[in-house]
Amino acid sequence: MNQRKMSRYVCTHCGRRFEAEDKEVLECPACFWSSSVKKEEDVSPESLAAEKGNETISHRAVFDLGLVLGAMGHLLSKARPFLILLAIFAGVAAVLLVKWPEIRDRLVNRADFVTLKGVPGEKEPADVPQAGDTLDVTTLLSDQEKAVLTSRVEVSESRIPDEKEQKILDNRVPLKTGIVEKLPSQIWTLEQYKQLISEQERFYKVPLPWSYRRKLEKLFTEKYAASNAPFEKGDLNQARDLWVESLEFPIYANDVQKHRGVVLTMLRPFINDTLSKIGVVNSILAEREIRGKEQQISQSYQEFSDLIHSHSWAEALGLIEDIQKQLQALAQPRASNGTVPPYPASVTLVDENIRATLFDLLNQVPVTVSDLNPLRQDMQEKEKVIKGFLPDYLQPEIQKYDAALESIKAERWDEAEKALRQIEFPSVLKQDAEAKCLILKKLQAQNAELQTQKQ
Repeated sequence: MNQRKMSRYVCTHCGRRFEAEDKEVLECPACFWSSSVKKEEDVSPESLAAEKGNETISHRAVFDLGLVLGAMGHLLSKARPFLILLAIFAGVAAVLLVKWPEIRDRLVNRADFVTLKGVPGEKEPADVPQAGDTLDVTTLLSDQEKAVLTSRVEVSESRIPDEKEQKILDNRVPLKTGIVEKLPSQIWTLEQYKQLISEQERFYKVPLPWSYRRKLEKLFTEKYAASNAPFEKGDLNQARDLWVESLEFPIYANDVQKHRGVVLTMLRPFINDTLSKIGVVNSILAEREIRGKEQQISQSYQEFSDLIHSHSWAEALGLIEDIQKQLQALAQPRASNGTVPPYPASVTLVDENIRATLFDLLNQVPVTVSDLNPLRQDMQEKEKVIKGFLPDYLQPEIQKYDAALESIKAERWDEAEKALRQIEFPSVLKQDAEAKCLILKKLQAQNAELQTQKQ
């Protein structure tokens, strides 16, 4: 609630000045009078002095009465008791008779105090609605708010999309696939391979026999270099198998320990790079079925967009259901193990340690999950817009709207707000419902406040 306005007041009875909230009836905090409390700006110094002069009338009357009674008591102190009592009554009557005009005027001026307060210090009754009062809270609304609350929006299924609806219908969300389009590094050439061996020989100071180097270069040419052609054609399975076979190095000096300590150590950069390529291809092979589903969804989404463009609302709504089923199937947990083709049988010729890594890459293929949330949200927004142009879906929304208007007319605010909040489309109807709900909230708050005061 807004803070109440504070004003300065003055009591013309006792002269007390104080600050208080604006009310119809205020009490002086000093003398508890209410009829003598006035705003400071409404009281001139002259009128305040006159009020103080009138205040002394009653005091003078009491003083005069005291003098008379004192004199009579002194004179009759030795008289009989009944004569003293008679004299007292006679003195009081004489004073009242003489001062009656002044006393009468003073009593008239203070009639409001006697009527409203009765006993000094007793609070005046608050001006609150009584049990039978009618609480018309609509009077608290502005003319614009009343117009919004009682207006009715006309909606037809034959209308054209408004600006907000058209923006949603024109939006296009591409499917963010997790597919890997290329290898993590370039394919090695024979010259790079030879250069690596020469550098490693100098680094480790272990020159390889010429005959053994020829075997390594022949293996590279027949297996690794040969994988380039099938990879470029898209035959990933054949390219991967050739990379696996390129790791079947001949045993150096027919000694496994020396082979691992010399050859496999010197060729470690080439081995690691080839293993990373094999892992990437395994992922692509494992997800081929998933990528096919993604491509199918993309094609369906394009068809859906064409139907929207031609305002074929019923067909577009039916296609939404199909796309949602496709999205649900794509989002299901996928067991990709077993979908990757096995390695060639010659994998047994690969060193035991390298072979263990190869099978880890085969059995633990990381499945890249497509980001389906943007597309799913886009479909949900478009579905609401499309339903606003189909009679079977639009009419129930209009019925909710009309029921809310009837509740507003009957001043059933809670019931009206509940009906309005159930409206989901079309956008023009939903926007009007939201505007009405804001006003109904205001009416409910004011009505609750009045009911509290009434109690």
